Amino acid sequence: MTDTQARERRRFFRIDDAVALAVTPLSRDERDARLKTLQDTPQGSLVGELHVEREGLLPVMRELETSQPAVARYLRLLERQVDLLARAIGDPGDTLPDAPTHDVNLSAQGIRFPHGEALEPGTSVELSLKLFPSRLRLVLLGEVVACQATNTNAFDVAVDFRDITPADQELLIKHIHARQLGTLGAEESQEGA
Repeated sequence: MTDTQARERRRFFRIDDAVALAVTPLSRDERDARLKTLQDTPQGSLVGELHVEREGLLPVMRELETSQPAVARYLRLLERQVDLLARAIGDPGDTLPDAPTHDVNLSAQGIRFPHGEALEPGTSVELSLKLFPSRLRLVLLGEVVACQATNTNAFDVAVDFRDITPADQELLIKHIHARQLGTLGAEESQEGA
């Protein structure tokens, strides 16, 4: 691991999470072709695109909540309805289940997950990842940095995201932050009980 990678790894928070995950090993040529495809046509979900658009309008929504609360409440209702429609329509490119398949350790720079077969360090992989409860779907390229056998006839695989777009990284950061807040809220309510 280079010094830059070590600094990046420490720069991002890590969480334990449950996600839907599909892993596809890639040859160097496949990786290069897939990288070009991802750069030319982002593979995010409709739900993800709506999430990004909504994030861009947050300052306007905050202003409306102060100046015209009834309008802001109505717009929030419309947002929920659009989200429901987007989920009902689905995403033709999404073959991941609508429930978590893997318990993972996730950061905005990488992921650690159990896998049924060994993957050599240095192997390029494509990861299709669905986050919950938002159902945001990301397609990320990564490189295996570690693979260790476990006691459960599986392998513990660590992957660094390579060539992650700033938008995808920002989505991961926001997801991780939301999960941390949810976890903190759950811990605080348990302490108060």
